[in-house]
Amino acid sequence: MSEQVKYLLIGAGLAAHHAVRGIRERDPAGRIVMIGSEPELPYTRPHLSKGYLMGKRERAKVYVKPAEFYAELNVEVRTSRTVQALDARKCATLLEDGETVYFERALLATGGEPRRLTIPGAELPGVYYLRTLADADTIKQAMAAAGQAVVIGGGFIGAEVASALTQQGIETKLVFAEDSLLKRQVGPGASKFLTDYFENKGVQLIKNKQVQALIGRQHVAEVKIEDGWFVPAHMVVVGVGVTPRVALAESAGLKVEDGIVVNEYLRTSDPSIYAAGDIARYPDRRYGHSLRLEHWDNAIAMGKAAGLNMAGADQPFEHIPYFYSDLFDLDLQAWGDLYRWNAIIVRRPQHNNPTYFYLHNDQLAGVLSINPSKEEAAALESLVTAMPTVKDMKPFSDPSVPYQQLAG
Repeated sequence: MSEQVKYLLIGAGLAAHHAVRGIRERDPAGRIVMIGSEPELPYTRPHLSKGYLMGKRERAKVYVKPAEFYAELNVEVRTSRTVQALDARKCATLLEDGETVYFERALLATGGEPRRLTIPGAELPGVYYLRTLADADTIKQAMAAAGQAVVIGGGFIGAEVASALTQQGIETKLVFAEDSLLKRQVGPGASKFLTDYFENKGVQLIKNKQVQALIGRQHVAEVKIEDGWFVPAHMVVVGVGVTPRVALAESAGLKVEDGIVVNEYLRTSDPSIYAAGDIARYPDRRYGHSLRLEHWDNAIAMGKAAGLNMAGADQPFEHIPYFYSDLFDLDLQAWGDLYRWNAIIVRRPQHNNPTYFYLHNDQLAGVLSINPSKEEAAALESLVTAMPTVKDMKPFSDPSVPYQQLAG
């Protein structure tokens, strides 16, 4: 069996949802089919490691929109379906049940896959990864019966899960290979601040260590760490990074380099196929190098832009990167490029919630602020947008100088 559609969205996450919005702005009638491997409508993944795990966000409020939204826009959402093959030359996809779907334009928005441990005991019951809503449900059930937990990985997922577990009264140990939390993501200054904060909140941080094995008979019971250290655990959550799902792109002969390579219009190396979200590596003209960002805001912006361009807009993608994280009672917000810098300025106000300015060749590239007010956040976003040259670092470190005056 085969069918023809105008717009085929492969993936049913944030990027695909916002691609629908972009398409419908320009094309109110073209047939849209969205195919997702999960049994869920598009939902917001950041909610999983934050409010949902702790019961602060209802399941219904994890979804971006209810089913009626897609029906009203004449979008056919097919859940629990898998695209097994993509033929770029024929503009065709093969589904797992043998159906062939031909398209005029396709969007690859398949997201990422958690990196899996390959150590002994990694397949034991009680070892969890957090990526999907089903994963979050399983972890919530385990939390209800757990007194001790080990989290592996010092990135955002590991830190957010450790925060959630600790706030639920679970004795939590966080094991990671670096000397401080989130060091690769936020730099040494903010990393040390967060490391000290977590330790003050009661999370036991096991730094500069690799996990060698997970021990247990019918269920995980211990975590073996290098140097022969055995840590008891009723549950283990692994957050050691994400790998972009690029198998379809590779099989179709599209250009792939740590993600699917797209141009400024978010087209892949085949002009009828676009990519957006976690899997897409795009040229950022503002910062002068390519980026692949695993942030919800990027999925929203890229998805919308891809949808517009699939429907004929031909608008270059330009967007200020943004991410946030909730860790205990800390609200982290960041704008711009925190991945390439050669100097960092820290501002420490009296309330001791610092702001970090990231410079690249004396130009402001990005900002990370902890617990900013709405007014401060708006001012910082505007500052990053302006990208001022920093001739004098003192005003940036001086809390008495308003952010609005730093643009020069």
